Amino acid sequence: MRLLVLLMMIPCIAVANEVRVPLFAQILGDADKTPLASLVYDKESTSFSIVDVNDALPADSYCIGAEMDSNYYSCFSYIQLRYPLHYDLFIDTRQDSHLLYKLSLKPNPNAQGINPVLRTPSAGPQPLLTQLKKRQRLMKTKNPNWAMPRPLSKKTPSLTSARFSRKTGNICCLVS
Repeated sequence: MRLLVLLMMIPCIAVANEVRVPLFAQILGDADKTPLASLVYDKESTSFSIVDVNDALPADSYCIGAEMDSNYYSCFSYIQLRYPLHYDLFIDTRQDSHLLYKLSLKPNPNAQGINPVLRTPSAGPQPLLTQLKKRQRLMKTKNPNWAMPRPLSKKTPSLTSARFSRKTGNICCLVS
């Protein structure tokens, strides 16, 4: 009896270690969702595979969607499906938690069927750190005249004579 219970629990353990993400094809503006395939993630081996591919789907333009954790992502790719299938399913994960956050289906003439491709994020460029120059500001307490405008020169110019030229029509001034 114990052996029978143990044998019945093995498939449940295997199913608990994998996550299935159903992929759907939907004609734009239509409410009907047709199963396209299932993306299977094995937590133990950290590998992805595509199973249950629907080859009976007619060749047409489709929105490809997915259902993850009872959330439906309606159209992560809009693509013209052609048979035989030659596509890559790009899977993007978060760098800190390695959780799936983005899917993208793209044609690849060298692929056979739908191939899962895991893309891990790469770190972006790091900014150069530079020391900022210190600026000293005068305070009112240190210099009470800090806001007063300073004269340009100590000597103020004075007008000594002016003359009008009839030829050019200009006034000529002599400043000392």
